[in-house]
Amino acid sequence: MASGGPLAFTDVPSPPLPAQQPVQGGGKLLSFRGQPYWRDTSGILWALTATGANAVPWSESGFTGGAAPPGGTTDFLCADGTWQVPAGAGSASFSAAADGQGNNGVVVTENPAINSMASGVQASAILAGGITGSPNAISGVVNYSLIDGGYDDVIESTSVGVLKIGGAHNRIFGNSASHSAIHWGSFHVLENGSYAVISGGTGHTVASDGAVIAGGESNTIPPSSQEAAVGGGSANVAYGAFSTVAGGTAGYTGANEATVSGGSANENFGQYGVIGGGNANQIGDGLAVTDGAITASTNTLACHTSTPFASPVVAGSTVIVLGAGPAPSHTTTGSVAARGVPLVTTIATITDTGDVVLNATAATTVSGATVIIITGDGSGSSSVIGGGTSNTVGKTAVSQYATIVGGRSNDAEANYATVLGGQGNKASAVYATAAGVDALADLYGSLAHAQGQFAAQGDNQWMLIHPWRQIVNLTSATELRLDGSGTRLTLNTNNTAWRFKGEVLAKQTGGITVNAWHIEGVIAMGAGASTTVMKWSAVDVLYGDSATAALTATADVTNGALSVQFTDSGGGAVTWDVGADIQIRKVAG
Repeated sequence: MASGGPLAFTDVPSPPLPAQQPVQGGGKLLSFRGQPYWRDTSGILWALTATGANAVPWSESGFTGGAAPPGGTTDFLCADGTWQVPAGAGSASFSAAADGQGNNGVVVTENPAINSMASGVQASAILAGGITGSPNAISGVVNYSLIDGGYDDVIESTSVGVLKIGGAHNRIFGNSASHSAIHWGSFHVLENGSYAVISGGTGHTVASDGAVIAGGESNTIPPSSQEAAVGGGSANVAYGAFSTVAGGTAGYTGANEATVSGGSANENFGQYGVIGGGNANQIGDGLAVTDGAITASTNTLACHTSTPFASPVVAGSTVIVLGAGPAPSHTTTGSVAARGVPLVTTIATITDTGDVVLNATAATTVSGATVIIITGDGSGSSSVIGGGTSNTVGKTAVSQYATIVGGRSNDAEANYATVLGGQGNKASAVYATAAGVDALADLYGSLAHAQGQFAAQGDNQWMLIHPWRQIVNLTSATELRLDGSGTRLTLNTNNTAWRFKGEVLAKQTGGITVNAWHIEGVIAMGAGASTTVMKWSAVDVLYGDSATAALTATADVTNGALSVQFTDSGGGAVTWDVGADIQIRKVAG
């Protein structure tokens, strides 16, 4: 702007104008509804209206106005509480009223013939939007709230500081939705979620404090899920405090601080558990079905097609029924029927596998609803599935701290169990690891690898085990165990044969007295433990400082196991630390 000259088009950034932008010569530029204004150094407001085909130069038009808003055509609120109409401003149509707080706030409604605001609302505004048949409304006594565009948007909460900006067919309701916001998008429902946010997308539902849905389609955060988040994607449900579904489709969390990073149809019911991606992976023994039916004001839930109410589901298990909770009450001509938020409750009694009685009644009738069932037994806690397809942790046995790196149709069903990848592998013993295809790691701490099966998982594989024992004041032969105390080297499956070989090292504590052996043999078990037989075995001394230390390998016909026993005929107050590495070639069936 030239010194002393008129305002030029290039002097006013458009759009939008930075609020309260200082200008040369004094005063500030303001932007309201896309219209530029100038407040001069005397505090007088000027409307800047364009002239000429190229909108330059700008002419200056003064304001008219007074102490009260003139008859429904007011357009701009001045700092002194008066309403001013820019000369030639045109079709602005506002109603305004003092809010009963001594002019500390004013209630503003654009298009009052269409949009509406409840009596008693303080310091709130409907600044734009609304169409015939689909008005915007602030229908609850909710203060410090804003609807800044769109149509058929309704705030019916009785909280304070609710913020609604733009979009269409959105609802904020409940008596504890303070400081919440729906920024954009359509068909969103936010109920009783203080500090909650829906940023965009369509069809989202939020019903917990501090919860956030950033975008996508038809994502849900149920009650009892404070600070949960859905980043995007579609049909995702983040249940549990601080839980996250970052994206993908049909991803569910069902525990506090659980995470699904992406992929499709992944379900994580393990607290602190993580599913990185992939398809149809599951942590924990919860389940989700899509045939739920319940009638408003009743507490009987039916899932007759999926029949999910069998073990491990019990009375007391948590049930989430999408859409069966409270629904917004405000309806307008042209708006869609408002849907309910999720009903979250527990099972009172199980009638049969397809019917249960809940501890709470439905507020909204639903059929074909998504039902998420959470057993709450802790299975899958702190477990990880990196990716892949149809992998499961803790689905058939309570398992924690387990890991599946990837692959397909792998299963970890014990604490600290691991599957490295591949297909059709299972780690069913504590600290066990499986890899390859169709391997079964069913011995404590074992490593199993297979390249296929004859007829069943684990019937054609290689294994590595590490039995050990610390033996104090030895008085008789003592058996090495997989966990150092109680877990035997059992064959586990009828009609099984092992070809085993390995090394055993024994050392006295507090010194360097050492003995070492090589062991190998063939052991088999038919129909039951009593049929266990050592077909052949050999124990060779590799080195021996102690002439009284000895080792044997025999068949345990009581437990159906390989028994590796250490003895020291010298006795005395001596402690031996004994450990073994044994490779096993297994064939079963």
